Amino acid sequence: MHPELAGAPRGELVAEGIEALKALFTQRVAGFSGQYYRFKDVELYPKPKQDPFPMFSCGNADGTILRAARWCAGWMPAGMPAERLATGVERLRGMAAEAGRDGDAIEVAPQLVLCVDRNAVRAMERFTTSQAYEHLVSLRRSTLKGIELDSYASQNLIGTVDDIVERVRRLKDAGATQLAGMIVVANSTDEMREQMRLFAAEVLPAFEEGP
Repeated sequence: MHPELAGAPRGELVAEGIEALKALFTQRVAGFSGQYYRFKDVELYPKPKQDPFPMFSCGNADGTILRAARWCAGWMPAGMPAERLATGVERLRGMAAEAGRDGDAIEVAPQLVLCVDRNAVRAMERFTTSQAYEHLVSLRRSTLKGIELDSYASQNLIGTVDDIVERVRRLKDAGATQLAGMIVVANSTDEMREQMRLFAAEVLPAFEEGP
């Protein structure tokens, strides 16, 4: 779409894009002049109902945390274990304070794979025979390079109800405020509904005040 931007740092593109979007979302007639994006006298309607619009910065890199701290309503890391999440949340709050923001007001919503079953072995079998697993295998040369899929499974919500409740508790203790980006393992609509019903009936009640 923008061949002239080939080779431009992705982080810089995203950061400037966030500022440009904020102008479009908040100004009646918007203008923006940056290194990568420029426009003037642009009207965008309908505008988001939420004010401010809750943009989330998604990813695990330090730059992603910095963008969440400076401009966004939340940070959405992917498949991050609780210990590393706690470190990321600490960095998020520190960066937010440096930017003059309240870090405690920034949502932390880890993206996780969900496969819940009453039997742990069956849960793992369902995961490893799913389309989601095939997609993860395809990412082993890029996003998941160096990460063993067995450890990836233990870092996500794959297992029995008790397993998942324990992992969500650890994430909550590490600073997670919501689970907004769950990827439910299912090869059919019926499997999707089964997973959602079991999670709603037996996992959510353990967190009546929210995870």
